[in-house]
Amino acid sequence: MFIPNQLSRKNLAHKLNLHFDENMQDWEYEIADYKRLNDFLNEYEKATTTESEKQSLMEIIIDSLNDRLLDEDEATFNQYLPKTISLIKNHKAIHVGSLAYWTRGFAISEILREQLNYN
Repeated sequence: MFIPNQLSRKNLAHKLNLHFDENMQDWEYEIADYKRLNDFLNEYEKATTTESEKQSLMEIIIDSLNDRLLDEDEATFNQYLPKTISLIKNHKAIHVGSLAYWTRGFAISEILREQLNYN
């Protein structure tokens, strides 16, 4: 299971100019925004981004992509999926919790399972 880190959330909010409030229980899902996918992916790839920040970013990225599927926006989904899959494959150990969550019961679940050979 993904366990968020408040300091990482605050740091990401500052770096990416995102709304943050200590009382936001599901911050990653509340601020997910497909229009910012490029920003989220770029921040993920920076050498200064911590593992904990990458975990939060991946939650945001996957949630944003899942929303694109629900809204039937295949163009945006297909634009960002390959990069997302590549990042997960390259950092799979830190995303075990996210994969356990997102590969069951969501619009994106089957695609993640297939792309990542995840059962």
